Amino acid sequence: QLLHCWRHQGHGAETTAQALQNSCNLAFAHIALKLGGERFYAYIEKFGILEKTGIDLAGESKGIFFSRELITDTDKWGTASLTSGSFGQTFKITPLQLVRAISSVVNGGYLMEPYIVSEILDAEGNTVMKAEPTVTRKTISKETSDIMRELIRSVVTEGTAKNASVSGFSIGGKTGTSEKIDVFDENGHRVQDKIVSFVGIAPMEDPEYIVLAALDTPSRETGIWEAWCFFSEKISPMPKRLVRQVKRSQRMPLSSSGIIWKNQRNLSKWVFVKSRTSCSSIK
Repeated sequence: QLLHCWRHQGHGAETTAQALQNSCNLAFAHIALKLGGERFYAYIEKFGILEKTGIDLAGESKGIFFSRELITDTDKWGTASLTSGSFGQTFKITPLQLVRAISSVVNGGYLMEPYIVSEILDAEGNTVMKAEPTVTRKTISKETSDIMRELIRSVVTEGTAKNASVSGFSIGGKTGTSEKIDVFDENGHRVQDKIVSFVGIAPMEDPEYIVLAALDTPSRETGIWEAWCFFSEKISPMPKRLVRQVKRSQRMPLSSSGIIWKNQRNLSKWVFVKSRTSCSSIK
């Protein structure tokens, strides 16, 4: 298997922090190989990638991931699934799974069960149902979570998501590019469509809010570099605008094109997931 970095000339020698800042595929492939298939798959299970989140919505999917054998039995199947999976390619998860897993990385290591409805009142104003934060399991130690918060913060201060920064407010996050490898055109050729995204978290000292902004299939009229243009001009600043709104009102309004859920265990009070289909549709 021959892997290439998205940056044609590569990044050279990097620290772990720099690899995250640069979104370096090869660095994460090396980390996965050193971690090994068994431990890698164990973390996939811990962070809820193989299960539904349990949110109070009908029809939830749990995504599609490799079988344990493909990841762990590298003598038989090679390392392709392990290395490509290490930088988020060749499998599918839902936006809720992604937000839930990243929340656990920065909230002290708690994998939470998300919910939409926090409370139901009757006609007299009495509470008939009140959802409470529920910890599904512990994923990592608080010490590891503290380190990861610093690393994720550095992606905004020094890495690929500098446009997400807000003066006077600490924001961390991670950019992402997902290839649609199972989508083909009318001639049976694989398309070059992608989903570009950014997950923003704030404030990084004690995270409360997480935002996932995703663009499904950037316009081909402007070419493949549309994705990177969108990171710079559209995706990264979206969490910035939402965070400013939160600072003003401490409450995010429900959008017809988004999802909000309340999940109070450090991170997050409010989660907003938004997806659009064309570059020009995001203002």
